[in-house]
This record gives sequence, C-alpha cells and structure tokens, in this order.
Amino acid sequence: MKVWKITPSEESIVVKRNDQTDDFIFRASEGESLRNEWKSIKLNVLRKGRHKDFPRMIPGILLLGNKSLQKIEPLINQNVEFLNVENDEMAIMVCNVITVIDCIDYERSEPTYFKSTGRLSGFDKISFYPERVKDVPIFKAPETTSTEIYVSDEFRELVLMSKLKGLQFVEVYDSEVTEEMELHAQQKYDSLLEKIEQTKGQEFSWDEAMKIVSTGMAVVSGKWKLQAGSNGNILIGELSVDGTYFWVDPIFIPPVLLNLKWHRAEGV
Repeated sequence: MKVWKITPSEESIVVKRNDQTDDFIFRASEGESLRNEWKSIKLNVLRKGRHKDFPRMIPGILLLGNKSLQKIEPLINQNVEFLNVENDEMAIMVCNVITVIDCIDYERSEPTYFKSTGRLSGFDKISFYPERVKDVPIFKAPETTSTEIYVSDEFRELVLMSKLKGLQFVEVYDSEVTEEMELHAQQKYDSLLEKIEQTKGQEFSWDEAMKIVSTGMAVVSGKWKLQAGSNGNILIGELSVDGTYFWVDPIFIPPVLLNLKWHRAEGV
C-alpha cells in the first residue's frame, strides 16, 4: 500500500479570488466541514494553462473541473464536501477534504521545526500507520491540514485511467518498505546531497539567484533547486530519494528559501 501527496501541475490553469479581501475560501484547507456556512465565492482566471481538470490556487485546497468531478466523485464522496464557486470560463468545484486522520508514525518519520518558535514546519520523511489509512481514498493529517492532501493507490489509478490531466503525484509512503530499505534509501539521498555540496562554487543571495535563473540557468541550495518555467515563472524543485526533483509552480515563494545561499547547478 502506498500513500501519495497531490498538487496541481505547473501546466494547470491558475485561479484567484475575485475579492482579494475575502479569505473565506482559505478555510477549505483546514479539514473542517463548511457546508452549512458556505457562501458564493467567485474565482477569476489568473493564468491560463493547458489543463483544466485540476485548477491551481493555493496548497491544501483541491479544485476540480467538471470532468474530474464526474470521474472522482463516486470514489471520494464520503471523505469530502463539494462546494460551488463561480467562474465565468468553466465549472469549478471546491473539493473540501474533511477526512482528517491521526495517522503519522513519528518513530519512522522525520519532522522539521521552525527554529524561531519550535513549531512543526513539516516532514523531511513521513510514515503512516497503515491500518489507519487503509482503504481511505483521500485524507489529511492534523499536522499538515493547511498544506498537504494525501491519496491512495486507488485514487491515483482512477485519475490515470480516466486520463485526467494536471495533477502531480508524489509517493510519500510505501507500507512494504522495511526499515533496512529506508536506511539504504536515506544513505543514497545523503550521498546526493553531499555531491551537491562538493560541486558548489560561488554562493549567491536570493536576489542574485533570481537574476541567474532569469538567464535560463538553474541554481541549487541543498535539496532545493530553482529554474525558469516555460512561461518565465519560477519553478521550485525538491530533491527526492530517487535522485529526481519534484517540481512545483508556486503561487508564493516559501519564506524558508529566501535566506538560503544558492549556487549554479552546473554539474549537478
């Protein structure tokens, strides 16, 4: 059994609130029922994209186009609420994930914390209690409700078989992976990071790194990589255990990246 986290791809259409002072829609990332207090919210297209099945807005909120709604609704209707929004160009539904499960196995996970407050900031590695998430097609964990949505193999297979476009899947957990296998994978990951560290040259601030990226080159800092997208936008890549990068086209730049030192990605 595997667990995947999902995020719309950089090629998906991007939407924003019509009224930028109305923050109500952000509550759809909190894992709580909103059906009885939901109000009409209009979303405008911020940037057109190749795919409309999964429009992008902010992390933690899943938006569905008409085709994806028809295909996925029967599988997940016990785990989510479907909330209407207005859009002049296409039908969009908010998929409010209300299944929140206390399921993270901290003994096999690697949490990270903000240095300033000591609060949990995320996970470098996450492990779940498999019996708690078995047969759950879509869910959130209490620690990451505002940023992460997790799905099952069945959900992923349905999306792929239905030829829905614009949703990225990143494997975050495999129940068949033993601790010995995890140790081997971590050693491989550490060696990749060490190689990046050994090949770095002159270091640059965030602003300097942005100038380099604008010329078509990539920059690296530890597990993070930045490069320009096809639309001139900034793509953020996070190094995976298998040596590939998981790329996102962010709506905003995570503050943690702003204070890092960057170097050109030549030879990485």
